Amino acid sequence: MRAMDLIIPEIGINAPIVFGIDNETLKRGVGVDPLSSIPGQRGNSVIAGHRNVWGAWFWDLPRLKPGSPVYVKTPDATYTFRVAFTRVAQPTDTSLLEHPSDPKITRLTLYTCTKPKTECRFVVVANLVKKDTAPVAIPSGTLAATKTNSATTTVAQSAQR
Repeated sequence: MRAMDLIIPEIGINAPIVFGIDNETLKRGVGVDPLSSIPGQRGNSVIAGHRNVWGAWFWDLPRLKPGSPVYVKTPDATYTFRVAFTRVAQPTDTSLLEHPSDPKITRLTLYTCTKPKTECRFVVVANLVKKDTAPVAIPSGTLAATKTNSATTTVAQSAQR
C-alpha cells in the first residue's frame, strides 16, 4: 500500500494521495492542498484531481451523491467519510478551503473541473463517520473497472449487480 490512498468504490477510484496541487504533483495522484488539513485530521482536507489527464482520477466524481462512501487508507487507519453534498464553484471561490465551523468535524473536500478544460470546479464535501485502526475490507464498487495510475484495470463486478 502507498502512504495514503483515496478509495471510492462507487466510481472505481483507488488513487495515491500526494501532497501539493501543482500539475507535476497531480501527475502522480490526487493532491492535498497545502492550505488544508491532512486527510483524517480535524478540519478540512481538500484534495484536487484531474478529470482528463494524468490518471483522470476524478472523471466520474460528479456521479457521487449524498450518502456515497469515500475512504482514505493510511498505514495506520482507514477513515470512512460520507458525502454530505456536491456543488459547482467558480475558480475564485476559496470557500472550499474553509474549515467547518464546528471544530469537532473532520471534513474531506474533493474537487475537479466541471468538464475537461473548463474553469468551474465540481466539489464534493464529505464528513468523517468512522475511523478504524484495524484492517478494513473496503466494499467492492459498482463499476467494472478501478482506475490505476497509468491505466484502467478490469476487476470483478460487484455481487450486488
